[in-house]
Amino acid sequence: GGGEGEGEVEGGDTAAGGPDFGDSAPPPAESGEGASVTEGGGAPSDAFHEESVAGSSQFIDSVAAPTPDPGGVGRQSGESVPPEAPSPELQEQFQGGGGGEEAPVEEDPAVQVEGVSATGLPSEEVPVQGSQGGDVVALEPVAGGGGGGAADPAEEQRRMEVGTRLREMQARQSLLEEDRDALEVQVQELRIKVDMEAQARQSAEAARESAEEELRYRSRVQGQTDGRTQKIINDLQVTVDELQAQLSDVQSQEGLVAELRERVERTEREMRDKSAQFAHVKAELENRLMQQQSLAAKNRQYLEGVGRRKMVASNALQNAVGELRGKRREAEEMSAGLEGLMRRMDQFVQEEAARIKSLTDIKDSVGAMRGSGGGALSALEDLEVQLRAERDGAVQDYNAQRRLEDELLGHMGGPPPGFGAGMGG
Repeated sequence: GGGEGEGEVEGGDTAAGGPDFGDSAPPPAESGEGASVTEGGGAPSDAFHEESVAGSSQFIDSVAAPTPDPGGVGRQSGESVPPEAPSPELQEQFQGGGGGEEAPVEEDPAVQVEGVSATGLPSEEVPVQGSQGGDVVALEPVAGGGGGGAADPAEEQRRMEVGTRLREMQARQSLLEEDRDALEVQVQELRIKVDMEAQARQSAEAARESAEEELRYRSRVQGQTDGRTQKIINDLQVTVDELQAQLSDVQSQEGLVAELRERVERTEREMRDKSAQFAHVKAELENRLMQQQSLAAKNRQYLEGVGRRKMVASNALQNAVGELRGKRREAEEMSAGLEGLMRRMDQFVQEEAARIKSLTDIKDSVGAMRGSGGGALSALEDLEVQLRAERDGAVQDYNAQRRLEDELLGHMGGPPPGFGAGMGG
C-alpha cells in the first residue's frame, strides 16, 4: 500500500532458498498500560484511570502509525505475483550506455537492490529501501545498451535474480498489508475498550460520590457520639496511667523476683536431691523393716515353741536360783583362786621359757666340747626332756582347768562381771 514508511530488507544467501527476513509482529503493549476495566464494582482512582487511558491512546497511536518494514514477516507466500513495470529511474540504472558498454550506475538512496551493488555486481548484503509511492516494483530484464550488442548472460542472470527477489519482496509487502488490516481491527477493539473504560470511570465516579455522601453522614453521626467516646477515652487514659505506674513498680521489682526465682530453683534442686536421698534411705529402711519383720516372725515362732518349755522350766529355774546363787558365791571364790593359779601359771611358763632358753645356750656351749664331756651332755639332755614333760603336763592341767571353768560358767548362766579380765584371757 502507498503512503507507508521506507522499509529495510536484509538479504541472506539466495542459494539457501531466498533471503532471510525477520518477523513482523505488532509491538506488544507495555506492562501496566492499556485498557483496564474494574471488576467487582470497585471504583478506580482518577490517576489510575487517566494513566490507563493515556497508555491505551499511546498504544493505539503506535499501532496506527506507519509500520516500517523490518526486513520480512517470516512467512513465504505461495501466490505468484505478476511483475509490475519498473520506474524510469530503475530502467536507466539497468540499461547500458552507447557503444555496447553498460553505463555506470549511480547509487540512488531511494532505491537499493538486495544482492546487487551500485555497479550491477552481486554483493554480500545490500539493503533495499522503499521505492516510488512506497510500493516495491519488479524489474524486468532489459536489453543491452545503445550500441545494440547482445546482453551478457551473467548480467541477464543477475537481473533475473534481482527480479525474483523484488517479486518476493512484493509478496511480503502484501503480507504486511494483511497484518496492517489485522492491526486496524485490533485498534478498533482497543477503542471500544477505551469507551468501556470511560463508562466504567463514570460509574466509579458515581459510586465515589455516593461513598463520600455516606462518609459525610457517618461523620455527622460520629460527631454526636464523640462526647461519650471522649469521656470513655479519658477514663481509659486514667486507667492506663494507673496501670503504667503499677507496671513501673513491677519492673522495679523484677530484680527481686529474679533473685527469688533463682532461690526457688536452687531450693527445688536441693529438695529433689533430698527427695532422692530420702527415697534411698526409705528403701533401705523398708529392706531392714522386712528383715526385722522376718526375724520377729521367726522369734515369735520360736517363742511360741519354747513358751511351753519356759513355763515348765521356770519352776525348776526358780528352785535352782538359790542353788545357783550359792554356787555363784563358790564360783567367785573359785575364780579368785583360779585367778591366782593363772598368775602363778603364767609366771611358771615365763620361768620355764627362760630356763629353756638358758638350757639351749648351755646345749650350744656344750656341743663344742662333746668329745670331752659326753656323759654330762647326756645328763643335760635328760634334764631337758624332763623339764619339757613337766611343762606339757602343766599346760594340760591349765587347759583342763579352763574347760572346767567354761562348763561351770555355762551352767551358771554366764561368767560373773570382771571374770574374763581377772583370768587374763
